[in-house]
Amino acid sequence: MSVIHRIEIANLLNKHGDIASPWEAKMRHLLIDLRGQSSAISMENGFGKTTMAEALIGMLSRDRQLLTRTRRKCSPSKVAGEARSWTHLRVEFRAQQGSTQQDDMLAVAGEEVAGETFVFGMYGYSDGSGLVFYHYPGQLSDVPVHHITRDGKLALYANADFQSLMRAHGVTRATNREEWLEAVGVHISRRELAQLAAFQKEGGADKPDLQRDQAARRREGRPGILLRSAGAADSLRCYPRRDRRGRGADRGRHPQLRHPHHRAAPSPGRSRERSAARRRQGRAARHPQ
Repeated sequence: MSVIHRIEIANLLNKHGDIASPWEAKMRHLLIDLRGQSSAISMENGFGKTTMAEALIGMLSRDRQLLTRTRRKCSPSKVAGEARSWTHLRVEFRAQQGSTQQDDMLAVAGEEVAGETFVFGMYGYSDGSGLVFYHYPGQLSDVPVHHITRDGKLALYANADFQSLMRAHGVTRATNREEWLEAVGVHISRRELAQLAAFQKEGGADKPDLQRDQAARRREGRPGILLRSAGAADSLRCYPRRDRRGRGADRGRHPQLRHPHHRAAPSPGRSRERSAARRRQGRAARHPQ
């Protein structure tokens, strides 16, 4: 079993929001140390949570649509005539020994998961030839993307220096998607990656997308399900099919999920009685005594 140990992002997402504006990285260098734990990441609105999720899932799954979105948010090759460093995105997996699991999150909170580490990453510009994917056994620090200057400031390595570090460590470049997925598949299955990519492309759990989806369903006259986009991709498939009376296959032990403004349909017996009453009223109106 493998877990995500650390995530590193550098030179991603324009602080000004528009690629035509003066480009300045919002995520100049971001290192998220998860320690292999089940974690929740909290960021202020607009910082780039959706961008980060799309970039990570797009990189690991090599999904073309997510990678296209991500590339638009990468650094351009030049800003004001000056060359810029690549945008970097990297994930460090840790392969756990045996079948260790986090049975008690409170008991193991903060403890680093032991095991061998593997790095999967990509780099590139919003313009140019495209994104480059690579992987190697080891840690992020074995092939660093940044360094600290003499005056104590963080700076990204120039592209040529980073390539030298890659060659020195024997980094493997994935020339095609199949080769990449085979290497990533050792740590996370293709099926899970495909589900994550599909879920993210539908908007994930992003609140504006969820609201737009519900508004569209109301306009179309379809009862919406509030949990439709708020859980995992297949989270609602476990519910049994329902008959015309809204009962489940196990005769109603599971309550029916429905939109809060959607009224339950009347039973067939009550519908027939109402129809008969309307017909009698119609006949009485056409043939008054």
